[in-house]
Formats: sequence, structure tokens, C-alpha cells
Amino acid sequence: QRRRSAGLARRRRFGFAAGELTGYEDELLAAGQEVGREQDSEFLRQEIERPRSGPMRDIVATIQPDQDDIVRAPLAESICVQGAPGTGKTAVGLHRAAYLLYTHGEQLARTGVLVVGPNRAFLRYIEQVLPALGEVEVDQATVADLTARVTVRAQDEPAVAVLKGDPRMAEVLRRALWGGVRKPVDSVQVALSGRRYRIGEDRLKRFVDDLRRAGTSGAEDQQLVHYAAGRERLAMGLAEYARRLKEAGGGSPTDAETRRCARSAEVRAFCDAVWPAVDAAGLVHDLFTDTGRLARAARGVLTDEEQALLHWPKVPRS
Repeated sequence: QRRRSAGLARRRRFGFAAGELTGYEDELLAAGQEVGREQDSEFLRQEIERPRSGPMRDIVATIQPDQDDIVRAPLAESICVQGAPGTGKTAVGLHRAAYLLYTHGEQLARTGVLVVGPNRAFLRYIEQVLPALGEVEVDQATVADLTARVTVRAQDEPAVAVLKGDPRMAEVLRRALWGGVRKPVDSVQVALSGRRYRIGEDRLKRFVDDLRRAGTSGAEDQQLVHYAAGRERLAMGLAEYARRLKEAGGGSPTDAETRRCARSAEVRAFCDAVWPAVDAAGLVHDLFTDTGRLARAARGVLTDEEQALLHWPKVPRS
């Protein structure tokens, strides 16, 4: 309701304190008055000026039009909110989390939402906000919680540390990850419901190429295929293709049989060969110890001197 609504001329706000009506005010929408502007609302001014004590106050009451744009930004868009103390950064961030959970609940239920705070006192302070907004499936952690399981055995030189934190490294890592996807070099036989079906090399190449493009060249406002999800979709794609072959021959495999096919040894071996499983630590290790792989991933992004800074001439102990 922050913009003028067709046919809506007036919105009335009521103020309450201790269960009693304390007043009301009207917003004349038909006259072009912008809803939610601080100078237009005495209630809003009082809410903003109300002292902060105890749990964080209800953030819904103070969301402004420009803040609402941040709250409702697309899921795939990364948001950085900066401001002086007391300007509502935490409130907007938590409200965005609640909005995303409400709008993209099924998708986020698979990946989860994590609120990271500087310390436990901060997390206790804001822990009642999301439940008040109707969202409870959110994990909370401090930075120390996330790093406690990592043992620090060495310290980078300042130039190396700066380079590792450079935004260009995101592109280098993306190239290194997706560069591990290989083209199929032979056909594969897939077992389904007691029979074996051969999937040709050309068909396999199309499966791999389509998934790889979906993971590396999607539009910014679209959800890309993540690397691990692409691997699972490749396995299911082979099983579904075998299912279509069986149905074309008069068979009727069940969904359970198709899922078992996707988990079969033949399908998994194929996925391991062309779309290998990767973990973050292993990816970084291989990138920094293999000069050829680093050069391919960093071509046109990092200089030769910068690549030399990243290279590990001696493999560190795990």
C-alpha cells in the first residue's frame, strides 16, 4: 500500500497503547499522498522515536518505501545494507528474511536460512523478531560458531590475503568449478526394470551441455542450476530417458524404479566421470596446487604475477 491504489481514497491508521485506542489519522491516497512517509504520519514518527528497550520492537510498523524495495528485492539478488547506528539495518535485513521465507518457502526449505550475528547477546536481542513475523525455521550463529571447527595453521602475506578477498576471485573459482565438467566420450548402458538401455554419446553430450549452460549463463534475475544440483539432475535425466525408451516399447516403469535407476552404479559412475562431486576445500586445494588449472581459471582475470601469489609450491598439510 505504499503506492496509490486504484479506487482507494483513504487509509485510516489507529493507535493503541495498553489495549486502549489512543488516536487515529487518515492518509489521503486519492490526493497523491505517499503512504508511509515519516513527515505524513504522527504514529510513524512516534514509533521511530520510541526508545529501544527489551526485545527489538516490531519492525513492520516502521518499514519505509525505500526499505520495502530492499525487503522485496529478487531472491537471486545479493543485498548489502549500510547505514549509521539506529537506522534500521538489522530490522530491514530480518524483514527481508521473513519476506523471502514467505515468498520462496519451498525453495529455501531445502537450503535453509542462516542469520549471522557478532555475538550471542545480539542474537538473543533479535531472536524474537522472525517468530513475530511468522517465521521460525531460521538458524542463528555467531562468526565464532562458523569458524570454530577450522584450525588456523598459517597466515598469508598481506598481498596474498588482499588478493584472496578480491571480488575477481569469485569468477576464478566459478571457472575452476565448472571447468571440471567433461564431455562424454562414449555411450552408457542404464539398467531399468530388469532391462538395459543404451544411451548414445551424442544424447549424453546434449544432457551435459544443456545443464552446464543452465549453470553458467543464466540471466541475473533467474535461479541458476547449482553445480551439485546439476549433477543430480544429470543422473535423473539419464533415468528419465531410459524410462521413455521403456515406455516406447510398451513398458510402464514406476517412479520408484526410475529413482533406483538414477542411483544405480552405472549412472553414478557416468556422473563421476563427467560431472565429478566437488567440495569447497578440495576445489581450492586443486586450484592453488595445479598451475595449469589456475592459469585456465584465471585467464584474463588475474595477471601472471597475481597467479604466482596464489600458487602453493608446497602442498600444505590438511
